[in-house]
Amino acid sequence: MVRKSKGGKTKGVMIAICGLDGSGKTSVVKKLLAELGRRGINVHHVKEPHISMIKHFFRLYEDPYIDTLLFAVDRLILQRNIGDMLKDSIVVSERSIWDGICYQGADGISWDTILKVNRADQQFRFPDIVLILDAKPEQAYSRILFSTHRKFKDKWETRSYLERVREQFLKLYKYRNKFPGRFYLIDSTGALKDAYEKTEKIVLEFLKLK
Repeated sequence: MVRKSKGGKTKGVMIAICGLDGSGKTSVVKKLLAELGRRGINVHHVKEPHISMIKHFFRLYEDPYIDTLLFAVDRLILQRNIGDMLKDSIVVSERSIWDGICYQGADGISWDTILKVNRADQQFRFPDIVLILDAKPEQAYSRILFSTHRKFKDKWETRSYLERVREQFLKLYKYRNKFPGRFYLIDSTGALKDAYEKTEKIVLEFLKLK
């Protein structure tokens, strides 16, 4: 439930910044956190996967269903923290259940299966507002290469995989009215500064701070 306070909604709101790896999520989240902090808003930053060690498990198996279960367990642990954070603050999540839908969906796992696994927790908290940063797969891949300067071993860091994931994100946005929360698709193919400005405008209007 969103709690309102004088001047806008400043607690009880979960904001999710989603999109391909290389779409600019980290840069946009960093700027958004700074802007909300500048306005004196108590804000927490969370990121999926929550437990860094879990990334190593993905390299041990080539089974998308195991990936789905691992992400769900990680998310369940994170959910406990989010519930407490929302009592007196806003939460900005870098990735969310919706990234899981698109990444595991690109590997052939049905959305219903992914949602069922995550909804095993009856108190599962979906984001109130979801901002999908939309970048072209070749551009996202180029950004990944530029930012890390290494060859990738992870299956989701290939152009072909990113192409399938982007299709899933566009499908998610198309059917957004079937899911909880408000969804926005933000073009991040240009300068990330532009993507951030669009994100900030939407978020501040949602929080009634502008």
